[in-house]
Amino acid sequence: MVSAYGTIADDGNYMEPLLVTRIENKDGEVLAQFESAPERALSVSATRKLVDVMRDVINRGTGTAIRTRFGIRGDVAGKTGTT
Repeated sequence: MVSAYGTIADDGNYMEPLLVTRIENKDGEVLAQFESAPERALSVSATRKLVDVMRDVINRGTGTAIRTRFGIRGDVAGKTGTT
């Protein structure tokens, strides 16, 4: 799920999730660091359409109560129902 939502949030760029990003010794010296390069999984246009649909869930769909319940005023996209 982290991969899927992360890809959507990054305009369709897939970035493999890593649990460990670096290893430091007791003095804070970095012994190893792990980075991954983004990989396009969705086109930018397809991703932006998907995000717009997800915004509609909050603005006009079944997720509208989140704004009043939690006082959210900003730009929000959401997914409700089954995954």
